[in-house]
Amino acid sequence: ANLAIFRAREALSKAAIDEGHFEVALKVVEGSLPNYAALYGKKHPLYGLQLGMACKLHGHLEQRPDQAVARGSEALDVLLLTHGECQLVAELRDHVNRCKEELMARQQALQ
Repeated sequence: ANLAIFRAREALSKAAIDEGHFEVALKVVEGSLPNYAALYGKKHPLYGLQLGMACKLHGHLEQRPDQAVARGSEALDVLLLTHGECQLVAELRDHVNRCKEELMARQQALQ
């Protein structure tokens, strides 16, 4: 039963992204992170990919660049172990760097 719920959440997040409902997708992805960690462990590539998805959704929504940076940094830690340097890791690193720039710009605007 837990695996069926797990797969349903995965399908829901993909459908939400496909339909442009990024806030819904983010809630589902963030909510699924504890399940991924429990099922696969925090050093598993699927957990890293899910963290990367959370990073990209946070960045896309532009509401919480700090969360995008946090999730992206966690994802990079995992994916560098599991995938090494590759295009996926490079693209995620670029995304995290853009989110860091956005975060710094926001912080400077507040000063």
